[in-house]
Amino acid sequence: AHAPVRDRGRHPPAVVFQFPGQGSQFAAMAAGLAGSQPRFASLLGDGADRLQACTGVDIHGLLQGRVDDARAMDTAWSQPALVAVQLALARFLRLHAIEPQAVLGHSLGEVSAACLAGRWSEDDALTFAAHRGRLMAELPEGAMLAVALGERASQAWCNDDISLAAVNADTGCVLSGSPAAVQNLQRLLREAGIRCRRLRVGRAFHSAMMDPILPALAAVVPESGCGAGGIAFHSA
Repeated sequence: AHAPVRDRGRHPPAVVFQFPGQGSQFAAMAAGLAGSQPRFASLLGDGADRLQACTGVDIHGLLQGRVDDARAMDTAWSQPALVAVQLALARFLRLHAIEPQAVLGHSLGEVSAACLAGRWSEDDALTFAAHRGRLMAELPEGAMLAVALGERASQAWCNDDISLAAVNADTGCVLSGSPAAVQNLQRLLREAGIRCRRLRVGRAFHSAMMDPILPALAAVVPESGCGAGGIAFHSA
């Protein structure tokens, strides 16, 4: 057994759990930690089992690296897999007495944050992530581009085919749109000497291309609980 992490200072540290969105996934993610930490492997396996029981989505192969990166890029699989990994890692940290005072997430990461804050049960979070991923996977392909620009400068590059998807920092935003529009935008930005990078996603998240699924997505949002454990949930 591992001893819990203890603070030796005067005051306990303020801990915040932050959960990323889609684009951070890859085949066999968390496999290294699962291979060296049996308790984490058990938590991750339990999450994958619960997801399969609730939705029929089997992510065991993705988590164990028995599928290629194309499956890891598939929104229908990657979204529930990311939530399963995030919840398992959060629970593993809490086993070692690392308790968050607050949680927040970017995009899909808000699903995990809501669960840790007691707003949703783990089954609800996994099920909603699977529904969200499936609905988005049914949409036309899209692309996203991280750009080294602020919000106002990024908006200057937006048009009917390109949306401002996220404002991550004073000089860091994400633009989103159809693959052809994003490819053209990437070329123009590079010609202008502006750093940019394509994200590992297959859909144009946080853009007008998501609008067709909004009614169906709203219909499967779980009921929200009152929270638990004094963990603050910060949502954009």
